[in-house]
Amino acid sequence: MFKNFRLRQLLPKGSLSKVFDDVAVELTMALLQFFNSKPNEEHLFRCMKALSKFVQISAQEVPQLIQMIGPDPRSFKGTSERIDQLIEQIGAKLR
Repeated sequence: MFKNFRLRQLLPKGSLSKVFDDVAVELTMALLQFFNSKPNEEHLFRCMKALSKFVQISAQEVPQLIQMIGPDPRSFKGTSERIDQLIEQIGAKLR
């Protein structure tokens, strides 16, 4: 019970998540590689949702990585309405 409390105390002040920037960057690289495999709608939604969270956590490094490595999330636009909403959230951080 106190393990999580102690872990939160180690996080930087103002940190909203337990995922640090470097972990977000590594997981973003894995997601971008996964996007090249043409995932189905359910997998694509879950990955876009994670990517949206990573963009919020690491607001500078993750968007740069997305632009450098690709594919551009907008290339999946039109797959479904819920994915389009996530793409809009990600796109707002990429600008």
